[in-house]
Amino acid sequence: MDFDLIEAARSGNLEEVGRLLAVGVEINAKEDVFGATALFFAAFLGDHDMVALLLERGADIEARNNRGRTALAGASFRGHTKVVELLIARGANVDAADQFGKTPLIEACRGNHLDIVKLLIQAGAQPQTRDGAGRTALILAATEGHRDLVALLLENGAEVNARDRIGWTALAWAVFEDHKDIAKLLVDQGADLDAKDQSDRTPLLLACRSGNKQLVELLLLRGARTDVRDRHGRTPLLLAASSGNTEVVRCLLENQVDANARDSLGRTPLMIACFRGHNEVVNVLLSNGADANAETAGGHTAMLCACAAAQTTVVKTLLDWGVDVNGGNSKGYTPLLVASKAGSAQVVQLLLAWGAELNPRSVDDLPY
Repeated sequence: MDFDLIEAARSGNLEEVGRLLAVGVEINAKEDVFGATALFFAAFLGDHDMVALLLERGADIEARNNRGRTALAGASFRGHTKVVELLIARGANVDAADQFGKTPLIEACRGNHLDIVKLLIQAGAQPQTRDGAGRTALILAATEGHRDLVALLLENGAEVNARDRIGWTALAWAVFEDHKDIAKLLVDQGADLDAKDQSDRTPLLLACRSGNKQLVELLLLRGARTDVRDRHGRTPLLLAASSGNTEVVRCLLENQVDANARDSLGRTPLMIACFRGHNEVVNVLLSNGADANAETAGGHTAMLCACAAAQTTVVKTLLDWGVDVNGGNSKGYTPLLVASKAGSAQVVQLLLAWGAELNPRSVDDLPY
């Protein structure tokens, strides 16, 4: 009989629900799969009349399913405005969080339901509440690209620099997801341009890694620091060079960043670009003062990196820029030795054509 009530509510059969309640069926009974009541299903499905009937007959407005979600949370997520209005009017807890920390406000933001977010805020919902991952409604809205929601939340006191469990702010997420309009709105509202996450990444570092030139330009224009490094010592330029983002590399160099700044392993942007085969980036870096002869403590140079990765085009570019075809490192390893170890016939032939000298040192001694 209890299951019959839930099925009748799910199917929208008001007459049958009324009959079952009249014969004493438990109104707050829960079905076995989701642990949901008839009221929850009615709210989740947006059946205003069914919700009204169940509430009039004494249904528990705060009953939760197996995940701890209330009827208001379900209706908020699905975007059923009239049902949300009814539940709020009947006193539903607007800040009731499920077992994952998601409140009706957070659920409404997930679904991009602007009208419902307005209703919940007007009813006293707190914008600063967080889900289990530490995300606020603002962070979720920024992540999903819901600009109008972001604006509404900011107008109603949402903390612009709130961080989630990994230390990301709404701005960091907007940058990561390439939402330039939202990033601009957040910056206009005082978002911290240099906020670091648990890995010391700032919004600028994230933008340089993803290669969004417009976002990089926005952050630089608003004063983001360019001398920042993540926990591996990587600078914005090194990340841009690693990803092969030529336009971002140019943009950073125009802002006078150090073309030879090294990461924690001593690698320069040029070394990384050479190893990854980003030939256009290599040319831009060399045109802006990158040191082609810089060497790491382990003996890596730009040329040796290119040879180790069998990047024939990059090796040719370096030779065209005047890098010594026989220029070995401090350990005595030459480009020809490294290319031989890498098994790249094309690079070996290119080096020999440019006058590379044979070296009796065994390739088995190479660290590559």
